[in-house]
Amino acid sequence: MKKFFAAVFLFACLFLSGCRVEEMGDLGEVSRPYAGEYLCTKLILNGEDRLSQFEFVRLVLGRDGRFELSWRDPSGGNGTYAGSYALAAGGRELLFTAKGERTERTFCAFREHGAVTAAFCTGGRLICAEFSLP
Repeated sequence: MKKFFAAVFLFACLFLSGCRVEEMGDLGEVSRPYAGEYLCTKLILNGEDRLSQFEFVRLVLGRDGRFELSWRDPSGGNGTYAGSYALAAGGRELLFTAKGERTERTFCAFREHGAVTAAFCTGGRLICAEFSLP
């Protein structure tokens, strides 16, 4: 009998709060356990390793669904690329969207075993990067 009342109470709370169950998402989407700061461990441009040309390349995945990709080269030059990201169906694929002054770019990355791996084209060149938690 207690289980019945608990179920009715839970249903009433959801109904009265206006919350729809399908809007809640799964636990991985809500908690974003993959959020954090990742350091680039591999950076391949057109088949050549280019990571040594940077002091660091960092990817930060925020719990708010925002990302920031930042880098600095040994001469002190730096840059940032930012936008939003979302977990795609299945839980392994992250979809990134960033808006520039004239363009909007969307690309995907895969997360597996604490690493995020992305491959995308820019300026006609293929870039492959792997980021790991420190």
